Order: sequence, then C-alpha cells, then structure tokens
Amino acid sequence: MTKFMGRLRRQDRISGNKVWLPLSYIAKLYKKAGKTKEFTDWLRKLAESIFVHYEDDNKEIKSVQFKAQQVFLVFEKKKNSDGTYDSDGTYDVKVALSASNKCYTAYTPTGEGNTKVPMTVKDISDIAIDHVKPIDLTLRELDDKGRIPNLKMVSDSFKDMMGRPEKADKDIEDESLDQLYNNVDISKLTDELNLIRTDGVLRLMTSEYNGKKSNSTAYDKIIKIKGKEEYLGLLGEALLDDETIYLYQRLNERDAKTRASREEPKGTKVKISKKIINLI
Repeated sequence: MTKFMGRLRRQDRISGNKVWLPLSYIAKLYKKAGKTKEFTDWLRKLAESIFVHYEDDNKEIKSVQFKAQQVFLVFEKKKNSDGTYDSDGTYDVKVALSASNKCYTAYTPTGEGNTKVPMTVKDISDIAIDHVKPIDLTLRELDDKGRIPNLKMVSDSFKDMMGRPEKADKDIEDESLDQLYNNVDISKLTDELNLIRTDGVLRLMTSEYNGKKSNSTAYDKIIKIKGKEEYLGLLGEALLDDETIYLYQRLNERDAKTRASREEPKGTKVKISKKIINLI
C-alpha cells in the first residue's frame, strides 16, 4: 500500500478552469506548518480506501478495500497451459486476505461496461489507481457549493506562482508558501481534503485499460429499480429507424450485455458507492 500512497501523492490535478489540487505543493505547506503527520494520515486513509476486485469461491466478482483487513497483492509468474512459465516476465496478480487465509485472482475493470478480466502485469507500475468518480468533478461540485475555501486559496496561490516567469526558482516557491501559511487554516484545509477523500471512489485497474477509459463504455448514470436490489447502468440514447431507443445494461449481471428499450428505464439515481462497486 505504501507504493500507492506515493503514487497518490504525485497525482496533482493542475489543469482546467477549476480549483486545482497541487498535492506536492500542499505537502510542502503542511511541512512548513509542522503538520506533516496530518497530511500523511490523510494520504494513508486515501490509500486505504482503494478497492481491488477479485473472484471469490463462488465465482462472483467481489471487492475489498485495503483498510478492511490485512490485504496484500501477490504476484505469481504466469503459467502457460502446458504448465511452463511465461517467458516474457508476466505475472498473474492475486489478492491475499490474511484474516480468512485466502488468496484469490485479482480482476481489473476494462472500461467496457461492467466487464472485468483477470489482472495480469509485468510490474506493479502497470497497476493504475482509477478514480471511478473523476476527481475533477468532485472539485467542481465542492467549489460550486463553497465548501473548499481554503483549498481555493491554495489553488489560487499555486496558479499565481506557476504564472510567474521565474516559477522554477525555489525562492519563489518559498515566498508563495510563506504568504499562504499566514492565510490558510490548516485544520480546515484538512477537513476540506477529507471531503474530497470521502466523495471519491478509487480502485485498482491495469494501466492498459485505464489508458483507454476515454474511449470506453461509460454510464451516463446508474439507477436502482424501485422495490428491487437491481441496478441499471444507462448508456444514453440512439436512433433506430428514426425512433429513439434507450441503451442500458443490467449491472447485476456479470459482463452485462447492452440492451435497448423504447421506453426510458425508470428508477432512482444512485451514487457510486461501496455497495455497488462490485457491479460496475
């Protein structure tokens, strides 16, 4: 999990017309305030919240968070059908659950509906952290509600520094952090970072599929059918013989097929959560 903490710390969000999340810069602000432990604790909790999918004894796709119990990733050399090991250095990824003394095959989302396949990599660097809900969306929503004023100050300060021609000068960064330190309430900034942490859903996904997400099958929204534990992923509309049809998938089905309906599916819109993470 330590590797994923380091990965998250380097995941700056510093583009677009929104509040930025310059984590490397924020880490330096906490250090200046003597609050490095607070920032590290936030980062640890963020890493602990990551889900990893696996196939259980009943051949069902489940998921577990690193915080739930002692969870480890195990890398086993990939075997060919004849029992020999793959010569290209490929590993099958397993999920080891210490509490139950079980080890299961890890699965990665593919970005195509709710389809997941066994996770195979050459190195741990081939495993990406997927933001199921884009963090940029979280930042926009929280800013629109006025709930991250201290982070907005951090963002504005960082943008101002990056706009200066001498931005690479360490003295310029120190000056920027000095000014910020006198204006930002670190405790409230931690609260705001926690809002970001709890709003998002993270899971492990191979880099191969994570890089294709922009071209993948994404749900416009997810709905729950009234009176049932049944969820639909709505994919949008299409025209068939000049008639509008609605495309959707039944998320309770593994590797769900795309279906079409002449009537828009009805149900209650739900947020992506731990409860339905196995289904998407």
